[in-house]
Amino acid sequence: MPLSHIDRPGYETARGVHFPMMHSDRTVRVLVPRDVLQSIQSFSREGGGCLARFEAHRKEFEAVASDKFEGGPSKVRVEITSDDLLKFLVEKLNAI
Repeated sequence: MPLSHIDRPGYETARGVHFPMMHSDRTVRVLVPRDVLQSIQSFSREGGGCLARFEAHRKEFEAVASDKFEGGPSKVRVEITSDDLLKFLVEKLNAI
């Protein structure tokens, strides 16, 4: 079962931007590390810090997290890496 969107904002920490998603009846915490968000800056037209870039691309991050999530009784976190994002973008381009 994939993860579902929760209408709650992401929040920025020293590690990156964390945001919640749902799996069945439990919350899964997703992290987009700061280095991943900073790598997007050169490819996007959005200004601002990490939180602004996260908000501009939240749907994509949610899709990556949902694809990456492997549900299990103890799985409560997902971290998105640069490789995860690259794989998602390549798959999206191949679908065109």
